[in-house]
Amino acid sequence: MNNDNGLTTIDEARRFFEDFYDDANILKKVELKCWINHSESRNKNNNIPFTYYNYINHMSVTDYIHQINLRMINVDDLGRKEFVVNELLNGR
Repeated sequence: MNNDNGLTTIDEARRFFEDFYDDANILKKVELKCWINHSESRNKNNNIPFTYYNYINHMSVTDYIHQINLRMINVDDLGRKEFVVNELLNGR
């Protein structure tokens, strides 16, 4: 990933997601889901995705909860939506 300008390619973003998702805790999994969703959206609109670190540095737990509540990301693999939101609110 090109950390110099905060951008990456969609292929690098997908690979990063795949490499780190399975071993991540719930917060990191939500961060990764939101980031890859954002990356795919940028790619679809012919924009280069942000790096994971650039993306998460501008986000808060509240931002992730909004994306969950708006069903922008699917958290079914992590448990019910309410469970995941509660885990994020409790810092897990």
